[in-house]
Amino acid sequence: MPSITGSGYQLGDDPATPRTDATIPFRDIIPRPDHPRIKGIEHHNAHTWCTSRREVPEPAWLINRLEITNIERPYKGFSADGHPDPSVWVYGEDEGAPVEAAVAAAERFLDGVSDEDRKAAVKGDVETDDEFRAWSNPELYVNPGGIRLDETDATTQTLIHDILRASLSPAGYHKANGCTLTNAFLGQLINGQSVLNEHSYNFRLFGTPSVTAPWGFSFFGHHLCLQIVFVGKRMVIGPTFMGAEPDRIDEGPHAGLRLFSQEEVRGLNLMRSLSEKNKSRAQLNEDMVKGLAEDRWNPFDER
Repeated sequence: MPSITGSGYQLGDDPATPRTDATIPFRDIIPRPDHPRIKGIEHHNAHTWCTSRREVPEPAWLINRLEITNIERPYKGFSADGHPDPSVWVYGEDEGAPVEAAVAAAERFLDGVSDEDRKAAVKGDVETDDEFRAWSNPELYVNPGGIRLDETDATTQTLIHDILRASLSPAGYHKANGCTLTNAFLGQLINGQSVLNEHSYNFRLFGTPSVTAPWGFSFFGHHLCLQIVFVGKRMVIGPTFMGAEPDRIDEGPHAGLRLFSQEEVRGLNLMRSLSEKNKSRAQLNEDMVKGLAEDRWNPFDER
């Protein structure tokens, strides 16, 4: 197991390191411009930033893990023992998925974008194309492909967001869009808007939009990754990653936006409701750094 100290890539060497005994304002823990985690980001775009991170051992380790050439094949899915049990999830023929609205939005997208963008966005079969698995949630742009929203025009951006709106509930879209807005706020805080912005996300369409046959799309980037599959009136959103860094916006046109407060409260209430025995079973580690098993330790952020 590698040493968990000394890389200089985490905020442990920063006097503003967050205390573990209290909630403190996020502005107290914004890294300095010369911190290794963000140093020089103001001079980069998403492509050059990822290239520069390959020269730093910790992010280079993560980039290598994320590259599509290194994904495990064949893909089996999630399981406890390496053998997924198909009986765990059972779906009805009609689960009420908004497939008609999603198909209509996807078709408007296909009709409304340029031939170049359409060719870039449309991938292979949703069941077999490895690019459906090539999503990642760091700011590192590891596997270029599809349409990068901050590299296209406003019309195309709107058409893609219309697909998200049609596929998600109003609350779901609000939360997903909130992740992109918070990402832009983070870019402002660390002067890295060309890497972290409202549109630093990729969109890929898999299969042909259909009310009966399988198809889907992926929308992913920093702290927001959605893999969505439709099969008739059935729908699966997953794998999914949603995050916010910081968890709130305190200035500008979106001031007051805060994500995941209810998740925080419910998580705390759940742990507080457990018996001491069950709490000790549920909490694998008391510290985010010390005592982690090797397969739970990540040299990228030393957690």
